[in-house]
Amino acid sequence: MLIHPVNTHSNTHTSGQFRILIVEDDSQVSGLLTEILDNAEHFVESASRGRSGIEALESQIFDLLITDIALPDITGDHVSAFAKRTHPNMPAIVITAHPAEVANRRMYELGADDVLLKPFDVTDFTTVVQRHLTLAR
Repeated sequence: MLIHPVNTHSNTHTSGQFRILIVEDDSQVSGLLTEILDNAEHFVESASRGRSGIEALESQIFDLLITDIALPDITGDHVSAFAKRTHPNMPAIVITAHPAEVANRRMYELGADDVLLKPFDVTDFTTVVQRHLTLAR
């Protein structure tokens, strides 16, 4: 798990900063998303497994969850569902390389607020993230 320094006791937003959890087992994808969000001056924590993501959700407060659907231990829809049970106001974005899953209403029923199909455009990613962070204010 890659951890960037964060204040775990507050989710206050200074200078537009938000706390974002990325759960993604592909280190290149995770690194790219982290870089994009770091450049936007957000605090980012990354987990490469679903269980690690759930542990982070149990111990910290985040403004946004971004999770891949295909993880090595548990699926991203389980991570998203856990997030919705424990943090019902936190938006969750699910990313997937499987187009059939985009049409699957189950992901939305389990807590996904948005689904991005890989490969996605950086502009599309930042637009979706910004929309949900704006709503989270």
